[in-house]
Amino acid sequence: MSQSTLLKHRRYLACLLFLIGTVAGLHAESVQIGDLYYNLNTTDRTAEVTYENTTSTNYSSLPGDVVIPATVKYRNIDFSVISITNQAFANCKVIQSISIPATVNTIGSATISKSDQPFYGCTSLKSVKFEDGSQPLKMGSYFYYYDGEGMFHDSPLEEVYLGRNIEYINSSKYSFERTPISYGYSAFYNQPKLTKVTIGPQVTDIPQYLFYKSNLVSIDLANVKTVGLCAFKQSTALSTVLTGSELEDLGEEAFYGCSALGAISIPNKMIEVKDRVFEQCSSLKAVSFGNSLEKIGVSSFADCIALESIELPLSFKSLSERVFFGCKSLKSVTLKDGFQSVGREAFGNCSQLTSLKLPLSCSSIEYGAFSGCSAMTSITLGSITEIPGQAFFNCSSLESIVIPATVNTIGSATISKSDQPFYGCTSLKSVKFEDGSQPLKMGSYFYYYDGEGMFHDSPLEEVYLGRNIEYINSSNYSFERNPISYGYSAFYNQPKLTKVTIGPQVTDIPQYLFYKNPALTLMRLPNVKTIGKSAFELCSKLTTLDIGEALEIVGDRAFYGCTNVTKLTFPDAINKIGSEAFYDCTSVTEITVGSGLKEIGEKGFYNCGSFTALILPSGFTTMGDAAFMNCRKLTIAQLGESLTAIPDQAFEECVSLSEMIVPATVQSIGNRAFFNDSGIATCSMQEGLKTIGYEVFYNNSGLTSMSIPGTVEGSIVFSFIKSIRDLSLLTGPILDKILTISTFLSINLNNPLIPVWVKFKSIFSLYSWASLETP
Repeated sequence: MSQSTLLKHRRYLACLLFLIGTVAGLHAESVQIGDLYYNLNTTDRTAEVTYENTTSTNYSSLPGDVVIPATVKYRNIDFSVISITNQAFANCKVIQSISIPATVNTIGSATISKSDQPFYGCTSLKSVKFEDGSQPLKMGSYFYYYDGEGMFHDSPLEEVYLGRNIEYINSSKYSFERTPISYGYSAFYNQPKLTKVTIGPQVTDIPQYLFYKSNLVSIDLANVKTVGLCAFKQSTALSTVLTGSELEDLGEEAFYGCSALGAISIPNKMIEVKDRVFEQCSSLKAVSFGNSLEKIGVSSFADCIALESIELPLSFKSLSERVFFGCKSLKSVTLKDGFQSVGREAFGNCSQLTSLKLPLSCSSIEYGAFSGCSAMTSITLGSITEIPGQAFFNCSSLESIVIPATVNTIGSATISKSDQPFYGCTSLKSVKFEDGSQPLKMGSYFYYYDGEGMFHDSPLEEVYLGRNIEYINSSNYSFERNPISYGYSAFYNQPKLTKVTIGPQVTDIPQYLFYKNPALTLMRLPNVKTIGKSAFELCSKLTTLDIGEALEIVGDRAFYGCTNVTKLTFPDAINKIGSEAFYDCTSVTEITVGSGLKEIGEKGFYNCGSFTALILPSGFTTMGDAAFMNCRKLTIAQLGESLTAIPDQAFEECVSLSEMIVPATVQSIGNRAFFNDSGIATCSMQEGLKTIGYEVFYNNSGLTSMSIPGTVEGSIVFSFIKSIRDLSLLTGPILDKILTISTFLSINLNNPLIPVWVKFKSIFSLYSWASLETP
């Protein structure tokens, strides 16, 4: 190798060693380039903006407007500026604006020291620009367990240009999502002077809490796809929000409490408005919804007191809980075919909403759905399956309602009065239960001493009943045992209820259903098979009762005290009339009984003092005590051919009854059966009669003759007091007839002939008998 060549190699090596040393030095040192200091990394040729010093004089001579370059050159090497370190501009009092290039991908960290933040103490910083960029920018904060601080906490920001998506740097101990307060919510949280924010064209995501409690006036989200949780929450000056066609997601509470916001447009790409997004936007008057929206979340528009109308698209399916709660100016809501459900208290306290139509596709409303809609006069219920508690709570203007056949349950057996579906419906006059084949279960306010029925607060005038009704029982007490605890029924004691129509599919009237409805005058029961206990008790103005051909059973006290009913016609299908069923129906003049009747209960027609004839069918077998007691105009009573016993007091005080033919099937006549029936002239008893009770013919002064068959057994005690004048005891096989003198007390017998086998217990005080002959 020549000497000249060797010299060249030595020079090359020296230069190389010089460069290596220089670069090695650059990797470690902080250098000033222009107005700023940088940490330079020669490995990847990147730079990070750092502090001049860590004292209160940091960058004291910096100009007010700072522009961080995208690249810096040092010793002829270009370095890309990619981050801003902790404390970089700490205590810089002079900086007023800063522009951060798109190359910067990190600002600070999740530090546990407040003074470590990059802009700590920058008390004059008013404007920040994050230049347009496609890569997200990660930002740190002062992390503290109870109450952290965002990056620009100390800065009185007035203007921000956001050209890039923002992401948060998390602590390893707690995530931002779980404890946002620990991070001070965001870099721009609670900026009372921040009135202008510009969102650049490359920003697609607004992270959660980013402008929480700012003082923004307007925001344009032209290219934004997602807005995070609480992103603009309580920005009370925000009056204008422009949404672009790309918007797909609004996070929960995104605009909560933006009280100046006047209008919002939900674009076509949005499928759901999440929970509480626009809650307490008290100036919001107009909302337009895109054609893809399906659901609005919990309380999304709650307390938007200026909102006047809502029209939801064909795509829309469900309203969540309290969606429009407290929207006091809401007057019009349009729901289209395809809509399915109304959430709990969805329209609660919408006090100016006058009407609403749920489409047929709607199958569900939840608790309190329309509670407090005090101006609502009418509603169409679609195809809902249940009317829950407080559904129409305090709907004080509701005048009528039609309950579709799809409804299978109304209310429950609640222990809170106000939980009833129609509590406070003080104007409700008309209720129609549409025709349906399935029973409708109805609840009530259940109270141990005195409950209230479902329509207790409503001045009902008209009811159409198209379905069978069943009661919902409490687990503590059954309705059957304690009807008073349930307020008797949904329609108990309705003083203005004048018209009730029973539809063709109703086969059963449950007990107490129309108990104490004093204004009801007409009742037609076209296909009813059973009438429950006290169903029409004390309907004192009921005059016409039209019973169809299907009726089989009339329950106990069913028409008790219906004092104006004039005519009763029972079909051949009738099987049983219960105890006191027509007790005190004093105006009934005619009773026609069908061929199927087998039983009349105790006091079944007690004090029906106006009807004159009773013809019971041949198959009639059972009569209860006092069944026709005090029927004072009854003149004819034909008891059929199957009756086995005439019970106690059966015809007591039937003073007009002229004749009594006791059927051959009767084996016993009970105590006082014909007591004081002074009009009976003859009474014929047939062979087979075994017993005659106490005072059976007491004071039957019109009874002139009596034929007692020889089959009568035992004593005949007090049976003929003040009655018979001609007695003929027929002979028979039973030889133990015992008469006491009291059997004939206070009567005058003309020449009674007593057979030899009759035994007297005593003979004394025979009054004015002409003579007594004993063979």
